[in-house]
Parts: sequence; C-alpha cells; structure tokens
Amino acid sequence: MTRKVGAGLVAAIATVATVVVVSGPQLLQGQATETYNYGRVVPYTCLLVAQSTTQQCKALTAGLKTYVTDGLVSNNVGTAQTLKLVTGTGTNCGTGTADLTHAVQFAAAVGNVNLGSFHTPLQPAAAGLAVCVTPSAATSYSATISGFVAP
Repeated sequence: MTRKVGAGLVAAIATVATVVVVSGPQLLQGQATETYNYGRVVPYTCLLVAQSTTQQCKALTAGLKTYVTDGLVSNNVGTAQTLKLVTGTGTNCGTGTADLTHAVQFAAAVGNVNLGSFHTPLQPAAAGLAVCVTPSAATSYSATISGFVAP
C-alpha cells in the first residue's frame, strides 16, 4: 500500500531529523566542561619550553584526578637523555613521585616524540596528584601535555 505525503510533512520530518543529528555530539564537543565517569571534566593544556629540571605541568587539584590524553616531548639539544611523565605532590612533584609513562629515549640529537592521543586516558594512582615532566639529565627539553581534571 502506498500513501502520498504532503510536502509540508516531508519538510517537517527533515527538520526534526536535522535537529536530532545536530544537537547530539556537536553540543558535547563545544562545551568547556564535559563528563567522564559521570563526573564533571575540566580540560587543560600545558606548555613547558626550554626546561632542564623536573617541572610541574598541571598542578594538583584536591579530591580530583589529573588525566593525560595527549603529549609531545622534545629534546632541544644534541645530548642524550630520557623524558617521562610522572605524578606527585610538593614542588615539581618532589614528593611521592610515581611514573605515569615509561622513559622516552633520545639519542644525542635534537628531536620530538609524539606520545600520541591515548584512547584510554593515562590515569594517576590517586586523586590530588600533580603531573610533571622529568628529564634524566640537566639538558634542555620542551613538552606539551593535554588532558582533563575529573573525579
């Protein structure tokens, strides 16, 4: 059985379908805060330029975890060293330090390593920990780290 539908009804259905599609994920992506594990999320990005000692990238937030979703580390001079992300408390993660990533190896050359976008965010062992970058030598490095703070 075939039914004829008026042009007005077809236009109304198309409009509703468009609204449903547009109001879905795009609204979530445009928000300054989102949710993760049913909690409110606050995104962050930090940039460390020409550092040579352990530096805090994201300060601790009491009662919340600092997740890492993306990272890029760079060796700025032709000296071999390793760089890794760590968590901890105190000045520049000086207390209770724990590895968040393995040590990224740099030969005696300038270079970058894209840690990538993690499908599952790197998660600290507990709430209330800062995220820092630690070099193995007092040699210039840079880093860009992104993520979010959430319960």
